[in-house]
Amino acid sequence: MMMNKYLWIAMIPVLVFTGCSAKAPTYREVKDHDLVIRFGRMINQVDGSIVLKVRIIPSQAIFGQLDRTAKENLIYRMDSCFYSGSGKKLVYPEIVQAIATGSEKVYEYLISFSDLTDSTAGKEISYRDRYMNKKSYKLILQPQE
Repeated sequence: MMMNKYLWIAMIPVLVFTGCSAKAPTYREVKDHDLVIRFGRMINQVDGSIVLKVRIIPSQAIFGQLDRTAKENLIYRMDSCFYSGSGKKLVYPEIVQAIATGSEKVYEYLISFSDLTDSTAGKEISYRDRYMNKKSYKLILQPQE
């Protein structure tokens, strides 16, 4: 019994150093006085497709203006707010999945487009806000670093 206790105590520094040495994901940020939009990407190791992780943080002023319906729409009705392409040829994501963040002031999503792979660096993804400030934002994918 005493051996297990010492083994766990010895393992704590190893776990801390191993966890802290992992490469942190690279995030990009687009912001104005209304919203901060952070986005990062994860690559599916099986097929090379890219899944975007997007976090939207409204300013205090914008968040204060949101009613209950707008807050619910930010969770359940975001599928047509993200797209790639321009003009009449817009490509919408296959999946827009809201992620519970534990904060009502932060909205986070996993977004998957069928045509995004690691070789599509420089591709533009657009976010057209429909529930807070009605503005459009451009997210440019960078090469994997």
